Amino acid sequence: MLKNLSYKQKLRLIGVVSILALFLCYQFAVSNTITEYQNYKQATRDAELLDASGRSLQVLHTKDQMLNILFNQFQLDTLHADKNLLVLVSDYCKKNDIKLKQYKPFSLSKKDSLEILTRIVTIEGNFIPCLQILYELETSGKTGRLSSADFKSFTDPTDKKTKLDCTMYIQNLISNNHEPE
Repeated sequence: MLKNLSYKQKLRLIGVVSILALFLCYQFAVSNTITEYQNYKQATRDAELLDASGRSLQVLHTKDQMLNILFNQFQLDTLHADKNLLVLVSDYCKKNDIKLKQYKPFSLSKKDSLEILTRIVTIEGNFIPCLQILYELETSGKTGRLSSADFKSFTDPTDKKTKLDCTMYIQNLISNNHEPE
């Protein structure tokens, strides 16, 4: 049959067959490759998002643990003697020959879901022991957060000596409602 066709007809037939072959190649190979490439790009984007969200969850979990540690550090706990402010200050005053003049709750404030108790402790004595107890209260963090300190000197009318008062404001968390229920 091909022998009966002229060269012109053979060239036309080859042209039609080549166009048909190109269409079939595109349909089966190129379009499937493009589709698979698009699926690959989508899968890599999904994997990156999943990895990023996994890292975000890990970061959130770490921040939550750090926040719990911080909240537990400043939560009021007077059942343990080493976390009881009055016991700690009284013992320190006895050991360092200074006088505990005042211990009283000052105010109870509420910030968001946290109730914060501020207590005032006033001691009378030498400057160095007052600084040492301030340092101990700031660094131990067991009894609460030392929010402020005030030093005042005065002349005692009974013995006409100049004395130093150190007033400390210590804050504690009363309730810890930040945890999920």
